[in-house]
Amino acid sequence: MDIGLKCTKVGNSSLVILGGIFRGHEPLVSAELIYVFADPVSKISQTVPGSFRQVLEDFEAQLPVTQMVMGNWAELKSEALPLRLEVFVQEQGVPLEMEQDEDDGKSQHIVLRNALGMAVATARLLPTVQGESRLGRMAVDRQLRGHDLGSNMLSALIKVAQNRGDQRIRIHAQESALAFYAKHGFKPVGECFLEAGMAHIEMCLDLELMSAQNI
Repeated sequence: MDIGLKCTKVGNSSLVILGGIFRGHEPLVSAELIYVFADPVSKISQTVPGSFRQVLEDFEAQLPVTQMVMGNWAELKSEALPLRLEVFVQEQGVPLEMEQDEDDGKSQHIVLRNALGMAVATARLLPTVQGESRLGRMAVDRQLRGHDLGSNMLSALIKVAQNRGDQRIRIHAQESALAFYAKHGFKPVGECFLEAGMAHIEMCLDLELMSAQNI
């Protein structure tokens, strides 16, 4: 089963969304949703916000709807930390005292913002040690997983590591994310282990081999 949604009209104070449920290419159910913007107290209709209208238009035009920013912890903590706490602490049950560590202040951080300026994905790349760097704290808003946000961040941080001359990147990957990292060239190293009560496997990406294969 697949579910499809498409904004078909944006009026002055309302928008129309067409939805459908499909089995393969066969449509099973269709519906039209009309959303009216109104003040919840006065019930008086309001104009569709210009920023929201632009988001819909850009999405339908298949334009990028996220902005990628990189910086240090002091610059990005206010955006990255709430998302990390939501994903790791609230959703996955990681102890609060384990979520932050001294490596945050040393790392290169990345944040993806949606078109409304909200942080929807984040990750960090630790400093190089003997030719290796470590990737971690990759978090994507639960509602937006499966839309290449993680892949976009990972590709950007791999490029950072390559540009500074790193030979390898390692990550403690959750067992459920093995296929995701394998798709980007990471290979398992060693046996499964528990970290914060969840099964992990260390994975490694050989950047020198990647560079050689791309020549």
